[in-house]
Amino acid sequence: MLASSSGLILCMLVAACSAEGPRNIVCGGCCAVPYNASHDYFPNKVTPDFSKGFSVKYYPSYKVVTIQRTQEQYVLFQRGTPQPEFNFGNLKGAFITVPIERAAVLSNAYFNYFELLGERRSIVVTTKHDYLNEPCLLKMVGEDGMLDGVTNRDLVSNNVFVKNKVNVIFRWSGSRDDELNTHNPAMPPAVRVDTGAETTAAGMMEWIKYVSLFFNREREASRMVTEMKSRYDCIVAYVRPQPRVRVLYSSFSYSSTSSQVRCSFSISAWHKRMIEDVGGEVIGAYPNYLSSGPCNMTAFREHADTADVWLYKSNNFQEGRYGSKWAVKWNISGEVANIKPFLNGRTFDPNGNHFRDFWASRIVQLDVELEDLVVILHPALNYNHQRRWWLDVKTEVDPGQPTPNQCKCKYGAMQLAADACPGNPATAPQGNLKPHSDYGCNGELTASACNAHPMAAMSCTATKADPETSGSHRPEQFVSLASLLLCHVFVAKY
Repeated sequence: MLASSSGLILCMLVAACSAEGPRNIVCGGCCAVPYNASHDYFPNKVTPDFSKGFSVKYYPSYKVVTIQRTQEQYVLFQRGTPQPEFNFGNLKGAFITVPIERAAVLSNAYFNYFELLGERRSIVVTTKHDYLNEPCLLKMVGEDGMLDGVTNRDLVSNNVFVKNKVNVIFRWSGSRDDELNTHNPAMPPAVRVDTGAETTAAGMMEWIKYVSLFFNREREASRMVTEMKSRYDCIVAYVRPQPRVRVLYSSFSYSSTSSQVRCSFSISAWHKRMIEDVGGEVIGAYPNYLSSGPCNMTAFREHADTADVWLYKSNNFQEGRYGSKWAVKWNISGEVANIKPFLNGRTFDPNGNHFRDFWASRIVQLDVELEDLVVILHPALNYNHQRRWWLDVKTEVDPGQPTPNQCKCKYGAMQLAADACPGNPATAPQGNLKPHSDYGCNGELTASACNAHPMAAMSCTATKADPETSGSHRPEQFVSLASLLLCHVFVAKY
């Protein structure tokens, strides 16, 4: 009975893959078997249409990824095929077999790229655990031995990347992680996620394509970017007739060393463009503003009174963070009480899904934040959307960090959260993968996940649940054209 059930599951998987056409080999333990030098192992490809940060060039059994600003190159070759001959010249580079199985993700801004692709399961080392704002990631900390790769980092006596058998480190683009780019053969390669190169929301969205290259999940990534971009453009067109809204984009901070309150008006190019895309006009800083000195509160108030909306861009309006005893409401509430956008109830901060999440799930799903902005800038439209990230500082509070008990499907694919563009129901999110996971919520389908290629694929390593045997060649499944034919016989008989 068990053998019959397994055979039926195998047939269903193969039939499903065949019905969808040629697909890349996914699942980190899967090899190309047998190797065929003339075969295209990446029938599903991506092209970065909007990103300025990376490029990719495909060959039959490998793909060359280039980080544009640093010219670092990564040669990603299909597991089970020979390492290609490639000369990096004077550039930094690394050879990496794909699909990878075990990743270190060292910025919370990158988590959702993995989660939307259904690869949460691959994250075995993260940034600081108190940065995690997703129930299932928190559950993995407690159940899966996920390690912190940032706090008290020790690359000698307690190397968490080696300990957790990481294949690839997705490093933060800042200087903090420069020490990871070493030639130590014991260390896995560290690859750069250079979202700082982007000037548009679409460019930011496309870094999910970059991450997909390491998992051979280009098909899923392309579909999601196309869907999000289409929805984004539809929303922009919908609000275009609305009047312009003046937006103050600023925040305060307190310097304990100088006992000064400082104000900031900095904004990334892509975020400023997003606000402008839905009818906002960012008014910048007050005249003669100096970022290095104390905030001129009189000049700030006069400037703020010319705005319709105040987007308070930091997390310390309602309360202090990271143990700080300083917050706007605690310390300088009188300074802002009579500012026009605050008096009118049009002041918002980015803590609507807990202050950690604004730099996490928002970074990919910028079409959802665009909807937040529409609701804020154009209330008369009665746009049908529940704000996700921007909260009203007068009437709402940070909901707090979620708990592991809120996790419904530990290894499930995160779902796109936007609403359909008004008047265009076809732009509603189409659903991800199962939509649970092709690994199963708890990894129960991992062995059969290799069956994703119409030519052939077999399990060539142990699963992530058994890292001690990783690298041993234990065939678990083999799928070929003959197997597909046998499936028809099996289904007809049973």
